[in-house]
Amino acid sequence: MVFWRLPLATVLTVLSILEASPASAFYSSSRKLELRELARDTWLHAYGQYKRVAFPSDEILPLSCGAQGHDHAHPENGAVNDVMGNYVLTLVDSLDTFPILGDKAGFEQAVRETIAHVSFDQPVRIQTFEITIRALGGLLSGHLLASNPKRGYALPWYNGELLSLAHDLGRRLLPAFATPTGIPFARVHLQHGVRKGETYETCSAGAGSLLLEMATLSRLTGDPTFEEAARRAFYGIWNRKSDLSLVGNTINAADGKWMHGISSTGAGIDSIFEYAAKAHVMLGEDEWYRVWDEMYTSILRYIRAPDGFWYRGVNMYTGQLASVIVDSLSAFFPGVQTLMGDLESAIKSHAVYAFQWKRYGGLPEMFDIHKRQAVNLGYPLRPELIESTLYLHQATKDEFYLEFAEQVLHDINNRSRVECGLAAVLDLGSGILEDKQPSFVTSETLKYLYLIFDEENPFIKDDGPLVFTTEGHMLEVDTRPVVGRRKRSFPAEAPTCPAYHPESTDKHQHFLSQSVGRRIDFEYARYLAGYEISDEAKEIEEGRWNENGWCEVGQSEEYGIELLFAASTDFEVVAPRPDQARQGNDGSVIVGAIAGLRFALTRAQAGGDGFFVSRVGPYRVAAGSCVHIHDPAVLAAVPSKRVEKVQLDVQLGDAQLHLPAYMSSFGPSVASTSPLRGSFAFAEPALPLVQATFPFGCEPHHTSDPLEADIEGKVVVLHRGRCSFAKKANLAALGGAKAVVVINTSDEAGFVPSAEGEEEYKALVPLVLVSNTTGNALEALIARGGEEAALMRPVEASDEPDSLVLGGYQVLNVKLQRK
Repeated sequence: MVFWRLPLATVLTVLSILEASPASAFYSSSRKLELRELARDTWLHAYGQYKRVAFPSDEILPLSCGAQGHDHAHPENGAVNDVMGNYVLTLVDSLDTFPILGDKAGFEQAVRETIAHVSFDQPVRIQTFEITIRALGGLLSGHLLASNPKRGYALPWYNGELLSLAHDLGRRLLPAFATPTGIPFARVHLQHGVRKGETYETCSAGAGSLLLEMATLSRLTGDPTFEEAARRAFYGIWNRKSDLSLVGNTINAADGKWMHGISSTGAGIDSIFEYAAKAHVMLGEDEWYRVWDEMYTSILRYIRAPDGFWYRGVNMYTGQLASVIVDSLSAFFPGVQTLMGDLESAIKSHAVYAFQWKRYGGLPEMFDIHKRQAVNLGYPLRPELIESTLYLHQATKDEFYLEFAEQVLHDINNRSRVECGLAAVLDLGSGILEDKQPSFVTSETLKYLYLIFDEENPFIKDDGPLVFTTEGHMLEVDTRPVVGRRKRSFPAEAPTCPAYHPESTDKHQHFLSQSVGRRIDFEYARYLAGYEISDEAKEIEEGRWNENGWCEVGQSEEYGIELLFAASTDFEVVAPRPDQARQGNDGSVIVGAIAGLRFALTRAQAGGDGFFVSRVGPYRVAAGSCVHIHDPAVLAAVPSKRVEKVQLDVQLGDAQLHLPAYMSSFGPSVASTSPLRGSFAFAEPALPLVQATFPFGCEPHHTSDPLEADIEGKVVVLHRGRCSFAKKANLAALGGAKAVVVINTSDEAGFVPSAEGEEEYKALVPLVLVSNTTGNALEALIARGGEEAALMRPVEASDEPDSLVLGGYQVLNVKLQRK
């Protein structure tokens, strides 16, 4: 496992600064050792109470000091029966934690107890995914440690008994994969295979996250059946992705049709991303990196919020926001981002979960990102956020993550520690506990906490193809390529991060503010997690955080945005009739009826607003050609507009600039010949230009206030955003301005500012839009002072705009054919 570390020179610089400041927080070796031993003590308490009270049952009930196994009396009790099958689950799941703790004697005892007590010949119906990641993964990791001398935990008497148990379990799971699609059943009976009438409904994570364990089993036994089944299952999900390269949440294993088409990084999907990335690390094959790269590009483009912090649920077909609820399982994702080299994104995505923990004293199961509050205050001691903290600390060596891990460790002990173990938290608000200690507490949660403070642990310093599975089990295989598959070769432009250099990023206020926790955008992360900021407008104005964030959107040359114009996403016309859509001789596409057609959009310019339609259904639109739409439904929905191109003449002394602009579709027009709107023309001399005090112009202009810019009788320059174009024009009119120039957020041309349908303002002034580059030049002139003035002149007009809004996107090569 490869982590990235600071170069020595940087470390020495940081240390010298810290030593010079008596108030500096510094985690000395003795302090980290103390916290490591507290983590060990917490683990020994949780596991020791299980052994004392519940062994050989599956899990302990910490509040009632009882034992829990498969609930035969209530077969419908999925919360228990999906996981527990009377195979000493906590013991098997915790096998490889003993070597992490450096406890060779404990490991040997646990191996002997597993051999003596574990059997999978049980009359239980179990979840395929859960038993694979917990039991199969635990057995395989235990076998690798017990049989390989290089790790220092090989047992002289050991004869492959754990691998035999794993092989037996693997064979019992194979019937689950016997579906027409290769996507496995969600549940399987360990004695009778798949029962009659078993549901075909399963989730992407459950079906697509079996590869690490199954591939390891195949490589160790020489039986390729398991790896082939898991590969087929993974691609059974991935090959049914949408045209946006997004996978849904729930799918039918019989026919491969999506049952719940919401894509996210959370529950139901999460670990399929993790396994694509970790399969590349562990197996060393190019195909897994290519899959991960395509996955991640789509995640950044569609699932990540514009501010770069949240990863939301979106419609897998359109990319449109579908859910404002994020779950705690998503907190795994910063760890995978770190592993795959996107450290900046990982820092931001981790922050919103860390601040949730700081706010609630635990990580809520569900959080409403719009209301900025938890909607499910349970915390069942999950490990995902702690694992991500481990990865980020290893990559950055930033003490922010040590401070956070220390709080987590103390919160778990203070809130969950009871006489018979660690109890899950039912309600973080009231502190009410729940009578359960899941096996992942000793398999993952406390293991990762221990590793955070044990920085020299050989398992995290290992630079080989060792991975932690989604259940925290350590797996590695012989990385010699299987016949027919290529060995790993990192792409030339793979997203790598060889070191983290906090002093070189503009996310810090000054050089001495080295810690991640001092980033200026973390004020915004706190806000997103529900902390109140006293003066939001001031924070934005002074640049401490930005409501739009600082986020680069994922790039891909293969596709842009896909729009399906249909009442249902299941309805798509693959082969349209000639009267619905056909290819013109010049490479254009003529559309008679839009319903059921899929439109592919590609961005006209990086970072811009406009798009070109590159494909309509099966037809590609040739470069320079247009899409001609004469569908009556579309024509009725899009009123005819008069597009007016104008020229903004700006005078500064003897110099004069001629800047192109587009007239709004509402309000007075600059062109005296406009047949659609009341005419307006500037009289000589040209009007003076002024920049508004509040750059968006979304609040009343108080011209009597000496601290605000005087806009009366002038052309006011504003920025696009935060309110509509019509509101900007209305407030400017009320403030006495003669016209408004709005600076676009990009350099797109051909965009006509329009008013929302429900907006009706009596007072309006002419409004034009200029590109971002043009606007920057304009602002630079105003900043120089002097007698700048502007005169707008009409250039040309057309009956239809150069760009239309199609599915919420501005398209530049679509023409409406009105009769």
